[in-house]
Amino acid sequence: MMRFPSHFTTADGLALPCKALLPPAGAPHRAAIVIVHGLGDHMDSASYRVLADHLLAQGYACYLYDQRGFGSGCGVCVISATLPRA
Repeated sequence: MMRFPSHFTTADGLALPCKALLPPAGAPHRAAIVIVHGLGDHMDSASYRVLADHLLAQGYACYLYDQRGFGSGCGVCVISATLPRA
């Protein structure tokens, strides 16, 4: 059985929590989807769990993680009111 890590490490060494939600054993797996939460949210938000449950029932594996500074994610949360022009 393949084990999915409980965190992954970013290029600058920060450990971000993550989880894999897999379709039931024996059910066909159609594809894998990474669900990325919005700003100010986290991977365990009820809205993302409802989405993941729906996708799991359709045979999709779902992978979620907490972004830097959100949920259980380490690091500083920085939100900019303006973005620099490219």
